[in-house]
Amino acid sequence: EIGTAYGGTFIATMEYIRRHNDIYGYAVDISIAENLCMYYNMIGQCELLQFSSRSDEFDKWLKGKRFDLCFIDADHSYDSVKSDFMKVKNYAKIIAFHDILSTGVSQLWHEIKGAYEHREFVSRGSEMGIGLIMP
Repeated sequence: EIGTAYGGTFIATMEYIRRHNDIYGYAVDISIAENLCMYYNMIGQCELLQFSSRSDEFDKWLKGKRFDLCFIDADHSYDSVKSDFMKVKNYAKIIAFHDILSTGVSQLWHEIKGAYEHREFVSRGSEMGIGLIMP
């Protein structure tokens, strides 16, 4: 997950998938929340990476990796979410976007979804939503 904040989505996703599969996760953020550190100490099936997804350090770390799922939930500005997408699109089987109905994520979502197999999960009246792209 790129952009974990307090780690709620990362932990929920990890726990759901762990019930059905062997999993290893990566949490990337400019700061790592204390509850993510506690989660790491409990399960140990993840790495907590403290750097920006727009940094050279992230680019170096990303090289050669392969992911079943990458969840983009960091800076929701158009430029940042586009940068995150462009960096991971060749490394992930599925890319999930948070808040596809608002902010800069919405603009990027509408630009790219037609070029890929995709799914949208939104509830009526919501300004959020999850979008999945299968590159």
